[in-house]
Amino acid sequence: MEQGKLTQKQERQICDLIGVIVTQSKLSPDSKPLLVKIPFQVLQSIHISYPEAKTLIGHWNARIAKEKSYITILNGTIYHDGLVIGTMVTEVFEVLEGVHFDDEKDCLMLWIDDLDKIIERAVAAFPESISPSHIVIDDTPADADWRSLQLRFIDGRTLYAGIASKSWARNGVECSQLGLEKKGGRPKEQWHILEEAAANKGLIKLSSSKTAKESKRKQINLLKTLLKEVFPRLTGEPLEPLGGDAYQVVFEILPEQREERAYLE
Repeated sequence: MEQGKLTQKQERQICDLIGVIVTQSKLSPDSKPLLVKIPFQVLQSIHISYPEAKTLIGHWNARIAKEKSYITILNGTIYHDGLVIGTMVTEVFEVLEGVHFDDEKDCLMLWIDDLDKIIERAVAAFPESISPSHIVIDDTPADADWRSLQLRFIDGRTLYAGIASKSWARNGVECSQLGLEKKGGRPKEQWHILEEAAANKGLIKLSSSKTAKESKRKQINLLKTLLKEVFPRLTGEPLEPLGGDAYQVVFEILPEQREERAYLE
């Protein structure tokens, strides 16, 4: 394949990868250029391998990047106090004798120049692949975590979000505001997963067939990423795996409360 010519799948993967870069960039916001570390397990959650990530970044730079907005792969070389202390080759991390740098292990490491411009160009270049924009609720209490959050369905397209212990609430969070509405107006699969969790006390079961299971697992991982982007101040993780066949949301999620009516026969 010629450099710069991408399949639809690769365009989607590039957009997923940029989304992960944005999320991971928040861990080291003050470095210049911006240093971004992406653990392999995070790449796996969006079904991109380390070699694929390197190829995708190469395509991205060839097609879109400019001199002052560029993604540089650090080739897995780890520096500390100006000295090379380790090298990552594919998925092997070799640590020099007597040196430990645990949080750098098994990561794709990138330098990012002008991340905002990169995102802007991604939206322009791949309009069909970029997910619709979503709101960011960044006024939750500073010391709140995911376990303190309550989501409640007000109706089939709207959620209430609240943290009772902190006297904080947000009414009327709509499906479309979360970027979970398709072009035709129907909710996306991730919204239905939230509905499933609400109906089953937070439990999300995977399908029995292998193909359907992996498809739903991908949607759950996308939902997890979305929730963390919508509520960036909440600490911890919004979902936890239960073995290999289910997930549990750690926050309280409730279905729509329908009034019971008595009818005279």
